[in-house]
Amino acid sequence: GVSLPGEQPGMISFKTPVDQAITAFGQAVTVNVMQMMQAYSSLANNGQMVKPQLVNKITDSNGKTLKGYEIKKVGSKIYSNKTKKVVLANMKRVLNKQSGTGNAYKMGNADIAVKTGTAQIANPKGGGYLKGDSNYIFSVVGVYPTKDPRYCIYLTIKQPHLAGTTAEKILASIFKPMMSRII
Repeated sequence: GVSLPGEQPGMISFKTPVDQAITAFGQAVTVNVMQMMQAYSSLANNGQMVKPQLVNKITDSNGKTLKGYEIKKVGSKIYSNKTKKVVLANMKRVLNKQSGTGNAYKMGNADIAVKTGTAQIANPKGGGYLKGDSNYIFSVVGVYPTKDPRYCIYLTIKQPHLAGTTAEKILASIFKPMMSRII
C-alpha cells in the first residue's frame, strides 16, 4: 500500500501444522522489502506495525512539518513488550555468535541488533529452486538502539557475484557505514 508500481501482496500459509512447521524456518513465506520493514517497524513501536512511507523531506528549514506526513499504524499490536525484549535479545546474540553470519555486522560495542536471512529463489522453469552458491536472496536487518529502538535498516542482495568474498561481507560493507551515520 505504498503506491509503488508493481506492488504485490505477500503470502504466508499458516493453516495446517505442516504449514506452521515450515513457516517457522522461513519456508512458504513470500514478502517484499516494504513488508519486512513494516514487520520490523513494530520493534520501535511497542509491538505496533507502522505503514512504510516514502518521504522526500520531513521538515523545512524552519522546522515546519511537511503537510500530510504522519505515522500510520497498521492493524493491532502484534506482540507484547516482553516478547519484544526476547526478540531483541536474540537479535543481539546473532552479532556475537562465532558460527553463522551475524558477526559480520558487529560494530565494536555499538548497541545494535541484527537478523540475517537467506532465501531460496524459485526456479522460473519450475521444479524447485535454483542451484548454486549465489542463487539466493541474502538479507540483514539491523535496529538501533536495542534498549529503545528508533532506527531500522533492512538490506537485501539477490544473486551476488561472490568471487573471493561472501554475501555477508558485501552486505556488511553497506550496512556498517549506514548504521554508523545513524549512531
